[in-house]
Amino acid sequence: MNKKLKDLLTRNIGLKILALVFSLFLWFFVVSVNDPEQTQTFTAAVQVTNADVLEQTGEYYQVADGKTTVTFQATAKRSILDKLTSADFTATADMNFLDREKGRIPVEISVNRYVTQVNLSTRARYLNVVIGEKTSSKFVIEGEVKGAPADGFAVSSVAVSPNIITVDGPSTKVKQISRVVATVDVDGMSKDVTEAVVPTFLDENGDAIDTSDLTINLSSVQVTAEINSVKAVAIKVDTTGELGEGLELDKISTDPSTVTIVGSSSILNDITDITIPSTVVDLSTITEDFETTVDITRYLPDGVSLLNSKEGTVKIQVDVISHQEKVFVVPTANITLTNVANGYKAEFTAQSIDVTISGLETKLDALSATEITGSVDCSGLAEGNHKVNVQLNLDEGLTASTVTAEVDIKTDTASQNTGENGNTTGTDTQNGGSSSSGGSGNGSSGTGTGSGTGSGSSSEKTDSQTSNP
Repeated sequence: MNKKLKDLLTRNIGLKILALVFSLFLWFFVVSVNDPEQTQTFTAAVQVTNADVLEQTGEYYQVADGKTTVTFQATAKRSILDKLTSADFTATADMNFLDREKGRIPVEISVNRYVTQVNLSTRARYLNVVIGEKTSSKFVIEGEVKGAPADGFAVSSVAVSPNIITVDGPSTKVKQISRVVATVDVDGMSKDVTEAVVPTFLDENGDAIDTSDLTINLSSVQVTAEINSVKAVAIKVDTTGELGEGLELDKISTDPSTVTIVGSSSILNDITDITIPSTVVDLSTITEDFETTVDITRYLPDGVSLLNSKEGTVKIQVDVISHQEKVFVVPTANITLTNVANGYKAEFTAQSIDVTISGLETKLDALSATEITGSVDCSGLAEGNHKVNVQLNLDEGLTASTVTAEVDIKTDTASQNTGENGNTTGTDTQNGGSSSSGGSGNGSSGTGTGSGTGSGSSSEKTDSQTSNP
């Protein structure tokens, strides 16, 4: 049995070996035709390793052209290639091999499956990078609001928690950051609002900055907007002391004249104005127009704040007017002579008098000489020329120095020579003739009885008259 088997295996051994070789050749031929070697292009994302070597020197890297992938070719049997995807390859750029002069890192490509059956192209590939200084900065997050609260309400404060944010990245990018804000929507709200908000980074022009290449320690912050009632009230200024002689207070004004305050309605209902105390403006020390500024927030009641913090500085303006003098030529016809004794008449010796009046310039400019009136009391003045005081009728705020005028007191001859209803008796002797009025006469003489007596003589005429004033 064994001999037969041995003869079977060794008989025609040459032909059998030849048949085996032919079979293998035929198999390789069939395989080559049905599963040939092919080359295919793949794209893989480049992974940067050992980037911490730059951090140790305070540097950063940034892909120069924004391209973080690499394209390459792989050669393998079609059956193998059909099973491969880009995820089966790894592209690595080791920062230790950074070429600083050319700004590039060589990329090494490896296959993760069918390692021995896949051949990769040997062409060198690089990741172009920019190396720069890295910096870290902290910013205070500013709370802001958008929209308008309900009528009669306003945002009194905005709080951010946490309010400090840390940014790491290229110094050129970090230096562009001017402000960091977190904005909460308060449109139509009448009560406090709290929201989680993503901070926004702004440059000096107020434009948002792309932070994709920055490392930020906070993804969001909590912003709370406190909403209270509002009220516009006037600013009042109290004063102390009095202005010196010759000065008059024109007005006291403030800029702004009103402020809008914020607080609970129970507090605001009792507030009608904000008063700046008298310790700020002492009139006794003012000799000309005076200006000063105060921080009005010092005088706000507890629980009250300003809606606009810029209104905190208030300018106080104190305007004073100095008295001036002006001379007016007043017609004496405007001056009334009073209490002239019966039987006498009084008249001014001049048609006008000079009057010096002091007061505010505006009042003096508005005053006309023809509008000035006055009077002279002639009580007790006998016949003759007298210097008398004139009492002027002036508006409030105007004063005059002592005003004098000359008045001539004379006997009123018209009232003495003319009598009505027998009130006058006269004796007139002239060339032996006689006359009488209101009485009786006889021959060369006439006698009458009246209310007064008077006498006079002349070479041609004698007249006597009695008058009882």
